[in-house]
Amino acid sequence: MRFALPAEGEPGEPAGDAQVIDHLIGRGGVAQLVLISTLLLLLAGTFPSEAETADSCVDCHSDPNLLVRNPKLWNYFQKWESSIHRQEGISCSGCHGGSPEAADKEAAHGGPLGDAAPESAVSFLNIPDTCGECHADIREAYAQSAHARALEVERKQRQGPNCVTCHESVDEST
Repeated sequence: MRFALPAEGEPGEPAGDAQVIDHLIGRGGVAQLVLISTLLLLLAGTFPSEAETADSCVDCHSDPNLLVRNPKLWNYFQKWESSIHRQEGISCSGCHGGSPEAADKEAAHGGPLGDAAPESAVSFLNIPDTCGECHADIREAYAQSAHARALEVERKQRQGPNCVTCHESVDEST
């Protein structure tokens, strides 16, 4: 219920939009209206959208100098750039962990990220569980498959079929 304007209509009668605006303008409300509008616009611009937030993974791994320092990571990043994962807004930390808000390498990586560390989310044996965090139905089917049994049998040799055996890590098409 809007307030009743003293100059218009019966006391206690709801005021119309035009009456409210006329009332504010007539009482110096233009300045208040401009001030409030300006503050709202400024506040709206201070909160970055998800797409605008810093991602040190992307900042570092998109550096062309990485091609010389670590061609494998450079190529991996290039594949991610055109992948469905990127299109769906899944960045490096979604699978690898780490802290994309961090500015320095140690803090950004936040622990073992490569596939050589057994505790890494992308270690060969952990891949089904890592992928299964988003692809739960496929993970359940995989767990019952001959592929999962073969991975378990060959775990010491770090062999056997897992998700990336057929789909690669950042499969560009699926």
